Amino acid sequence: MAKPVALAGAAIVRPYSILPTTLISLSGAGIDPDGDPITAYQWTLLDRPPGSVAALVDDTTDTPDLTPDLPGTYLCFLEVQAGGEWSEAHGPLAPDSAYCAVVVTTRYQALRIPGAGERAWAPHLYDALLKIDTLAGLIGAAVSPVVTKRDGDVIAIPSVAPGGSEVVDVTSFLDEGAVLYLKLTAAAATLATTLEIYGRDTYLVADRRYQAGDFDCWSSPYEDAVPFYYRDVDGSGELHVQVINNGGVASEYTLEVVGIGG
Repeated sequence: MAKPVALAGAAIVRPYSILPTTLISLSGAGIDPDGDPITAYQWTLLDRPPGSVAALVDDTTDTPDLTPDLPGTYLCFLEVQAGGEWSEAHGPLAPDSAYCAVVVTTRYQALRIPGAGERAWAPHLYDALLKIDTLAGLIGAAVSPVVTKRDGDVIAIPSVAPGGSEVVDVTSFLDEGAVLYLKLTAAAATLATTLEIYGRDTYLVADRRYQAGDFDCWSSPYEDAVPFYYRDVDGSGELHVQVINNGGVASEYTLEVVGIGG
């Protein structure tokens, strides 16, 4: 007997103006390989912005409700039952279709702040993004604090073997205190790639690593971006990045730094 597959629906993105009283309805479903009907639903709110008290209502139905109270990402997970069998629980074996992100963008720059469950990013980045967004509103659109890179170079990384890594130093674009996106493009579907971003040229986990990003690289080519907060720890004016191929096939990569909202 095969397990049913949960379908939590596409991501839902809403503007800041919906806060704090707008109700958002999710829409879940399921598919059973054996043809049995879906008989039960169980939703779980896996992640919400720091300080949020939002909760799912009617979480054992196919259409639960959520009322976001802060900007950020609310990550919802669905399990379904058919023929007495439940779909995969949250974890490495759960399919992407079982997850639904409800995203409320920031007030002024309409920034999308990733949830902690999306990737292992620095906790202080949530507050940093909100402060930058607020500052943008105070200054006005004519003088935006959102920093973009000064040059348009895309950094090519040669083929990285499975289990291997490549070190990259990115220069000549960074302003101390800038919040930016580091965009990764993988030529092959490695299924697992990690970026480690350092403030000094040592690449040791214990030595001031302040950002990590995990990418599933499920398609070919694959493109995604992770936000980071730049601190010039070693005075080099460089961003030190280690690309680690945790997947099963070799891949070439490219890196590019782009400004949030730019």
